[in-house]
Amino acid sequence: MASSGREVEHRSASACQVLDNLEDSGAAVPAVYLAEGTSIRVAPMERSLGGWDDEHFHPLLKLPPGTNVSNGMVVTLEAMGRECVAVALSPTPYFQLGKTYVVHFGASGNLSTVLRRRLPNGHEAIDASFPCRVCSDSRWIPYWIYLDNLGNLSVGLGRTIGEQCIGTLDDSLYQQLRSGVDAARHVGIGNSALGRNARDLRVRNIHISSPSSHTPEVSVVPNETGFMTIDNLFGGDSGNSRKDDVVLLKEYEAECAKARARAVKFGIPYKDPPPDAFFKWSEARRLRANPERGFITGIDLASEQEEAKRMARAARFASDNNNTNNKRKASDDDDNGDGMEDDEVKEEELQEEDLPVVQAWDNEELVRLLRTDPPQKLWADGATTITDKQEDDSKMDGFDDAETSAVLIPEKIHLFGIDWAAFKQIRTEDVMAYFSAYGPSYVEWLGELSCNILFEDKYSAARAMKALSEELPSPPPVEESMTDLDATNPVEASEEVETTDTTKPDLGNMGWRMCHHALRKVAHDRYGRRGTTCRVLFRIATSLDVLEDRPTSWPAPPPGFTTKRVLGPGSDFDTGPRGKKRHKGHRDSGGFDEDMSMVPDGEHPALSTGLKASRAGFSMEELEAERAAKRATTADEVIPVTENTEASQ
Repeated sequence: MASSGREVEHRSASACQVLDNLEDSGAAVPAVYLAEGTSIRVAPMERSLGGWDDEHFHPLLKLPPGTNVSNGMVVTLEAMGRECVAVALSPTPYFQLGKTYVVHFGASGNLSTVLRRRLPNGHEAIDASFPCRVCSDSRWIPYWIYLDNLGNLSVGLGRTIGEQCIGTLDDSLYQQLRSGVDAARHVGIGNSALGRNARDLRVRNIHISSPSSHTPEVSVVPNETGFMTIDNLFGGDSGNSRKDDVVLLKEYEAECAKARARAVKFGIPYKDPPPDAFFKWSEARRLRANPERGFITGIDLASEQEEAKRMARAARFASDNNNTNNKRKASDDDDNGDGMEDDEVKEEELQEEDLPVVQAWDNEELVRLLRTDPPQKLWADGATTITDKQEDDSKMDGFDDAETSAVLIPEKIHLFGIDWAAFKQIRTEDVMAYFSAYGPSYVEWLGELSCNILFEDKYSAARAMKALSEELPSPPPVEESMTDLDATNPVEASEEVETTDTTKPDLGNMGWRMCHHALRKVAHDRYGRRGTTCRVLFRIATSLDVLEDRPTSWPAPPPGFTTKRVLGPGSDFDTGPRGKKRHKGHRDSGGFDEDMSMVPDGEHPALSTGLKASRAGFSMEELEAERAAKRATTADEVIPVTENTEASQ
């Protein structure tokens, strides 16, 4: 049943309008359904009791009156959400431990669907998990749920019961032991997403009925076609999965096929392995995170056609800008204010100055081992730079296959921090803010100083690369101070001055680019202070830019690292002040001005008086006089010196 017109959105299931067809003589099966044109927006639930509350149920959202609840129930609905569409089947209009079934479509970051009935103790459960990716935040997805009279709970995609079956939970033992009043009849709608990235979801077209003679039997065997996605439902590419995710899921399907063949060969039960069992750690972490989709550019802004359009627009608006600037300059000349506006403009212009590209080689000795350069076959000069000896060495090291098959991934930007201490304060929010104008979707951390930034298409990544960074010269340039020294050397004056430095790695040839502006920390947190800046390098990521396993150890940070103060370039070995700063003028100067010039004879006036403590009027002469008085009062108590003592002295 498709919705038409403008939908009325409710904030909970308890507030929506529920109808039935009991008075419709032409209805084949009695049913209860959500009013047409009505949808429910469900916020993420809390953890207590699975998060279920009275607002997730409606007293009338249940099996139609007069139906036999022992026959089971059929529920169909449509939902739009990133993950964790939760549907409860309960004997009462609230959650009951031990008696309520819950279906979680798109659990674990939209990597599985879970069917569960928690036991009365609250710690154990009868459940089954089926790897799949069946949620979407960009289109309505239809689902069906079928609880039969034998205690089998089956779920699937689509509007036809029994087709596109995701899996079945066999709970026949409970079905035999439970009483009639404990049969499921009420339906609750929830959102089981957790964490800071949890988002609202929407549900509509809920339809509840009792199984009829036309309801097909559902096989208890889950989907045999591999990892189920919404592409199975729409007969092709749904546009919901990223390209790299599609590749990973195809690899997973191949591994499932192997596991299924082994189960048949050895006569053992087959169970789908977890989706991230065969993925690299960083890739599995990204799949579990299920990030929101970013902005899609869709066109190549670097193409000749788009570049010509850009130049035409710039020429068309150039005259208008010049006229505006002339008027502004004239108004500034007539302004007799304090000039603060000019100072602010100068400050903005100063902040927008690009970093020199020669800084790309700063801290090279410190961070070289932490930087991952692309394989030589992907360098600008191609595979011709690989010598026979290097090729033989790579084969002996076992990296030949991986580097040979390495490819560029234009939807990812690989970022590397030059300033180690400062970059350790940087977090995901800071990187996302740095690229926010270009629609990033996810930050994939790879180590102490590197990460990948994922975009929805290669054009968005290319826009970010071009706008935020600059190509590095190849080969590396020589620093200006060295060039000037060589040019002034009389011995080398007749020879050509070297303008390249062969001791530095050729970062430009490798595809690295220097950032225009430093990456900045945007807020205080327990990892660092707002205002910390770090210079970074960019390049297009490759298929080798992944983290194979979860790291168990990290290198010791440079001595300048701290989370208590703002860091930046040059902070790696700058430990800075550790104690409290003394305020200026804290110590008394003894009544003399610190800037007093010397008297004609060259002696400072303070030298003619005694040394004073911090409090005025308390001199060394007074201290000695006080001590002499104390010694005089204790003169009768002086102990005579014995002969043994004199001998020992």
